[in-house]
Amino acid sequence: MVNGYYQNVIYQFQAVQKSASQMELFIVMDEEFGREKFMQLYRNVIQGTVVGDMDFAFAFSDGIRPHSDTGKIKWFVNEME
Repeated sequence: MVNGYYQNVIYQFQAVQKSASQMELFIVMDEEFGREKFMQLYRNVIQGTVVGDMDFAFAFSDGIRPHSDTGKIKWFVNEME
């Protein structure tokens, strides 16, 4: 486990900001919790904390690879141009 967890559900997490209004969330989680349930809960939590309109896309996988140079996983990556 690299990034930690939230109530034994999230094992790895990375947010990639694509633009001022688009964020892609890469999630490695306990499959027993359920992806749909997780997405609904997450949207409810962030809905009141995000300023402005932000679209969130969820991508689920078995693991997030560390950066090839540093060997670390950044929890936030800014890809805005």
